Amino acid sequence: MATQLRRILCPFDFSNAAVNAATFAAQLAKDTDMELLLLYIHQQVLWQGIAPMDGGVFTYHNELAQEMPNRIEAFVESLRETHGIPCDYVAKRHVEQLSIALAEEIQEGKPDLVVMGTSGASYGSLFTTNTYQVARKTSRPLLMIPKDLAYKPLQKIIYGTDYHSDNVSHIGELLQWTAPYDPQLTVVHIRKEGQATDGESFAHFQEKFRNEYGTQHTIQYRCVVGNDVPGLLHEAMKDWDLLVLLAKQYGFFENFFHRSTIRRLSSIARYPLLIYPDKA
Repeated sequence: MATQLRRILCPFDFSNAAVNAATFAAQLAKDTDMELLLLYIHQQVLWQGIAPMDGGVFTYHNELAQEMPNRIEAFVESLRETHGIPCDYVAKRHVEQLSIALAEEIQEGKPDLVVMGTSGASYGSLFTTNTYQVARKTSRPLLMIPKDLAYKPLQKIIYGTDYHSDNVSHIGELLQWTAPYDPQLTVVHIRKEGQATDGESFAHFQEKFRNEYGTQHTIQYRCVVGNDVPGLLHEAMKDWDLLVLLAKQYGFFENFFHRSTIRRLSSIARYPLLIYPDKA
């Protein structure tokens, strides 16, 4: 069984989506007994100004960077007081593309869970428009929070699967940190139209979960037929609280649960979307 989760990392840039995600993460941290760390990244441009006649350099002026410490400290303190959780922040400078910088910081910090706001199909904040790219690059579980989504307990969860072996460990971890919600978990497999039914694999898959968790959790199983994977998953999420996917980049996933599924869902979802990287 996975060890207890301890820390949530939340990329932050003062946008509405980021504020909403941080507020969501704070309540999640309170419910699951975790600490919260906000990550602010200031993108440092390589060329900082123009060369004046005397050979000096005019420095690059960034009002947000200058006022950031006071603003973020005040916001962190409000999260501490409102939710009663350990909460802090870290500020970093990077010259890389933002999604690369975020992935590097996540890899270095090794948080147990990353919570990141997304603006869906719209564009605005640098963080929210890079969420999908971070999902592709990150080595840690990433929870995407739509910008207008209010917090609610994660009591009804759908896990989309292609029978990958990592599903067992990921669902074990998922059930552990969501235990305070006593969640109802349904494992959903989507089979292409015209594809032969592999009842033996499906039965074997269910048996693995029953052997591992059957005495502790009741897990439901569904097999849905269709070619529009993101559409079918989105439809299945009506009145559910969390959708979980595995973001692997090979084999069956390339043909079915490939990255376009995550990209489309991240733009249309009105619910939290949790992405487990391969071998997280």
